[in-house]
Amino acid sequence: MRSTENNIYAAYLGVPYAEPPVGTLRFK
Repeated sequence: MRSTENNIYAAYLGVPYAEPPVGTLRFK
């Protein structure tokens, strides 16, 4: 996993990098 891709992915979801995007994905 690349930090750059993770940062963009987290920014796109609007969630902190430290927190998993699982919860956000469930809402979509």
